[in-house]
Amino acid sequence: MLNHHLTGLLGLGSLSWAGHQIHVSLPINQFLNAAVDPKEIPLPHEFILNRDLLAQLYPSFSEGAILFFTLNWSKYGEFLTFRRGLDPVTGGLWLTDIIHHHLAIAILFLIASHMYRTNWGIGYNIKDIIYIYIYIYIYIYIYIYIYIYIYIYL
Repeated sequence: MLNHHLTGLLGLGSLSWAGHQIHVSLPINQFLNAAVDPKEIPLPHEFILNRDLLAQLYPSFSEGAILFFTLNWSKYGEFLTFRRGLDPVTGGLWLTDIIHHHLAIAILFLIASHMYRTNWGIGYNIKDIIYIYIYIYIYIYIYIYIYIYIYIYL
């Protein structure tokens, strides 16, 4: 298998695992740390299907993905942390630090998978990736402003 396929799979796998930890493991762990009876904890699929349930634990979930696209990433500090050390309740690493690690690894692998050059000229250099990144964000900002304009004025 080609290297860019392997790094892409590692990136997507790590991103999927970070998503699972954010949307399933972290809320359940939060309830267990608060000494809630395990019988009263909602089932894992309820956290995925009901965003309001997650927003009760982590308020930034109520705003959706708009924080990501407007580069307001500091709001995600409630579940993407860099505390270091061990969790005194579980004795293991902080789950929020583990999620942050997997998300960072996913981003690095996904960028690296686009930087591999093949025999057929497929692949990018870092300059091309930065230009694509800038253009995508310009289009996203335009889309958001049009959406807000339509929502407010029409």
